[in-house]
This record gives sequence, C-alpha cells and structure tokens, in this order.
Amino acid sequence: MADPTPAEPVRRSSRGGFFFLLFTCAAIYVGYKLRASYNVFDVQPFKFKPRPPLTGPLAPNTRLQAMERLLENGIQGPESIEVVDGKLYAGTGEGKVVEITDGKLTDEYLLVPGCSSIRECGRPLGIRHLKDKEFVVADPYRGLLLVNMNNKSHRVVLAAETLIEGAPMRFADDLDVLDEDTVLLSDCSTRWELMHFFVEMLEMKPTGRVLKVDLRTGEVTVLARDLYFANGMQLFPDKQSIVVGESTAARLIRLYLSGPKAGQKEVFLDNMPGFPDNVRLSSDGKSFWVACYAARVLDKFSFSDTVMEYPLVRRLILSLIPGDLLTHIFTAWKQKHAIAIQLSMKGEIIASLHDPSAKVLVDVTQVSPHFHQRINSFRSTRTANSSTWEAITLPMLVDYENKRAKQGWGTRLVALNPIKEGAARSVAFLAMADRVRSPKEARRSTLSWSKVLLLVVTGFAVYVGVKLKRSYEIYDVRVVP
Repeated sequence: MADPTPAEPVRRSSRGGFFFLLFTCAAIYVGYKLRASYNVFDVQPFKFKPRPPLTGPLAPNTRLQAMERLLENGIQGPESIEVVDGKLYAGTGEGKVVEITDGKLTDEYLLVPGCSSIRECGRPLGIRHLKDKEFVVADPYRGLLLVNMNNKSHRVVLAAETLIEGAPMRFADDLDVLDEDTVLLSDCSTRWELMHFFVEMLEMKPTGRVLKVDLRTGEVTVLARDLYFANGMQLFPDKQSIVVGESTAARLIRLYLSGPKAGQKEVFLDNMPGFPDNVRLSSDGKSFWVACYAARVLDKFSFSDTVMEYPLVRRLILSLIPGDLLTHIFTAWKQKHAIAIQLSMKGEIIASLHDPSAKVLVDVTQVSPHFHQRINSFRSTRTANSSTWEAITLPMLVDYENKRAKQGWGTRLVALNPIKEGAARSVAFLAMADRVRSPKEARRSTLSWSKVLLLVVTGFAVYVGVKLKRSYEIYDVRVVP
C-alpha cells in the first residue's frame, strides 16, 4: 500500500500576529499614559445643557461680514481695545501697547525691549484706561501692569505666579477699574497658563478667581473663586456688581460687590451660543456686548459639547495628544461661525451679530461700542510662510431706539446704508485674536490632510476611551500583591 500523502503544514498568518502584537503594544502604551496622567491632569465631570436655538434675537444675520480693511500688516493680534478721546489703545501679541488714530498707528510702547519670546515679552490682554494716558493691563505672563504711554514706562503692580491664598496667579486676563486706586482682575486659572488653555478647557476644574487689587500697595483680596476660566469683566454702571464670563462653561455670572447681596454671585446668562470672552458696556450704558471667541451653535458639530460629558475620553485625549497638536485639533474642529451678543441689564439676549459661515470672521474677542467713531476689528491673516495682521472696519452701524427701551433694554446696533456726515453714529471696536478669511479661502475646501490626521487620532482616542469606560462595567481587574 502506498504511503498516505503527508498533510500540508498549517500556515499561520504573520499579518494577524503582527496586528495582535501592534494592538497589544498600543493597549499597554495607552494604559501606561492613562495611569501616568492621573498625576498630571485633574479631569472633572461636566455636561453642557442642550445648545440654544438661533431664533428671535439670536437669529443669524451677516452683519459681521460688512467690513473694510485698515492697518494691513500694522499690528499683531490685539485681544482687547480701549477707546479714549477718539484714539484706540490695545496690547499686541508682540508685547506692545499701541495707539491708533484715524486708522493709523501713531504710537507704540514695547514693554520689554530686546525680548525674544512670549514669556519674556509678555502678552497684554485686557486693557482699561485709568487717567490721562495711564492704562492698567492684564498680562498672563507678567501680571497686572500700570502702563504710562506718555513717558513709555510701566510698573508691575502684581506679578504673575504671585501666591494668593496659597495658589499662584497664573493667568491674568481681563480687568475693570473700580476707582482710581482699585482694579478688579480676572485670574482664569491657578493651574494652567495661556499656552495650555485647551488643557484647562478639557480638565474643567474650576480654579478661576476674581481679584481686587490696590494699585498703590499691591494688596489683593479674593472676591470670588472656583470659577470656570474667569475671563471678561464689566462693572454695572452703579459699580455695585460686575459681570464675569466663565468661558469654558459658556455662561456669565453676576458678582455683587456691595449692597444687600454683597459677596454673593448668581448666574447672569447660562447656556450661551458661544464661549464668552470680553464683556463691555454699550454706548448708552444700558446693555452689555459679549464677544464669543468660539461658537457652539445648534446646527453645527461642537467638539467641546461632544467630549465634555465623557471625562475618561477627555483624560485620554490629554494623555495621548501633545499640547501643540491639541491646539490644532481645537482649531480644526472649531465651528465656522462668528457671533457677538447684546444683553439687557437683566441678562436677557436682545440682539446679536453674526458671520454664520465664517466667511470673513472666525471669532470675536471684544465689542466696545462708542458714538462718533468707526467700527474696528483686529484680526490676523496667515499665509503659507508668514503671519500678517490687520485692523478691519465694520462701517454703516448706527444706533436707533429699541421699541422696548422703556423697559430698560436700551439700544442695539443694526447695519444700515451710509449715513450723512455729522449724524450720531454708534460704533463698536471689535477685537479679534484669530484670522480673517479672504473670499478665496472661504471658497476653498475645508478638508485637508492635517484634518484627516487629526480626525483619525481623535477618533482613536475617543474609541479607546469609550471601550475602557465600558470595561469597568464588565471586568473586575485587581492587583495581586
């Protein structure tokens, strides 16, 4: 009998083994990074309310698209603007305080001559007029500054990283003047500085504060604590209370300084259609303008709203994605919608300004209305090899009486045709820290390889986070001594 044909050896797929090994290594790496993150990040539970519909006074319009450009390549990214006697004053990304008159740069003061980095030069953010040509400036890297534009000098009233109640002042952002000797200052975070803003946003650990600072002595009093990224600030006309933006929570609070409610705080406006930045009074002092550095409108995907209810996913993103890449992710997923809203003294929305497709503007950092001026906005434009900055004017905005003015609603802004010379004009100086999109850019496809890569990385992080979260409900893994 012939020998039986020997059986062929079973071939094992090397590809399957490779992917198994790869997945195992990835799981070990993710687990290691996740465990290590508990010593670095303090991620807290948080969930946004359903986003508000854009109806009524929030109905989209195109008022933010009507603008002409000024000061092209003149200044670098002012975040806040102060108007004094028809002149604009602002801090820039280069560490300067500048003066602008009739659309031209007329004066500038570099706070730290010869500096070479943002930490060394500083980054002036909120700015307020004190007296004559003296200004108080909030700088997250240098602290609270008293700047004199006459003799080009400044004094550090309260240095950054100063310990206050045992916690450092790490992120001075905005301020308002209570009186000639006293300033109210927002300290966004005691944990993270400016360049780690997105870490602060994903952690959602409320460490923001409102500080009262004596300009003569530097003495500090904490008026409010445990705020979600305390940002823009604006006193009520009677100075008995102040509106403070909790940026990462998309809401405003009202803090009482004197009177029967002194020391108390309450929600002024919750569940905003954007993340609030600076807050300023309207031209007639009867309402507030709130700028939003990013929108969270209902009809568009919101990265923040999506990941916020999953603390483990947020922790995983912070653990796996470097800070620089994290900034690009937020930029890529940022809603293409610019918005600023007007509020009554009761915190009711009475008007809004939009660029619903981000055709011209991507975001707004401040709106400061004034009579007999023009509407200016400061933004950056980026090219492939360099960054250019420009001021942009929004013309043809005038004040008119609101039908509900008798109820304390004040006035609002509306876009009209050019008005006759000498007529009363209301202008808002809009400060922007991001970029202006040209018509060519607006038509260009928003899909790019960088976005695809970010999508893959973020999707993987979310997937692993969800699987890990579910595993806690199934497996009971213990450490054996």
